[in-house]
Amino acid sequence: RMGLLDFGGRMTVARLADGLLLYSVIAIDDALAAELAALGPVAHVVAPNAMHHVFLDAAVARYPEARGYAPRALAKKKPGLRVDAWLEGEAPPTAWGDALGLVVVRGAPSVDEVVLLHRVSRTLIVCDLVFHIHEARGWVSPLMFKLMGVWQRVKQGPLWRFGTRDRAAAEASLEPIWGWDFARVIVAHGRLIEGPNAKAQLAEGLAWMCPGHAPKALPAPA
Repeated sequence: RMGLLDFGGRMTVARLADGLLLYSVIAIDDALAAELAALGPVAHVVAPNAMHHVFLDAAVARYPEARGYAPRALAKKKPGLRVDAWLEGEAPPTAWGDALGLVVVRGAPSVDEVVLLHRVSRTLIVCDLVFHIHEARGWVSPLMFKLMGVWQRVKQGPLWRFGTRDRAAAEASLEPIWGWDFARVIVAHGRLIEGPNAKAQLAEGLAWMCPGHAPKALPAPA
């Protein structure tokens, strides 16, 4: 939640060679910890942008052998966070092997979002890059999301309009994703974006930030 707004929230779990990676970590109680343990040891915990860091310290405290990762924006915003490696540019940490592709959205220093590609499952993993919110409790949240233009559609929220200082840099930093092979997008807020048109839907949702990639400019899905 953010004030009266009910966003819902999702943590993504990816299995790497040395254990699990938790992206946009949520509160982990004993029941969820048991579910994760059934999948494997937690080896990596990622705070994916300057907002989604609230549960990072609790996660690395629960899993002291895991490595914590975050974008550079959090070095100034939350200097006390336990971060073992800062995520920058397009070079994933060597510990991740070839399992994940990475880009960090430049040009929006107050957001500094980390975007991942899970190659084996052909899944793009984003946090606040786009919303796809179809359900929310009460009547205030749907109304506010409609006013923002993000209700029941793939769309960037106003955070990016206010937080982006260099839109050309943001678009350039996202250029690699259009060459990635993915057929599903996991978002932190809302429904998954799936199917043969997933990339085109994402391109439509990113029309403000990436105007050069209108859906018609994308290759036809395989």
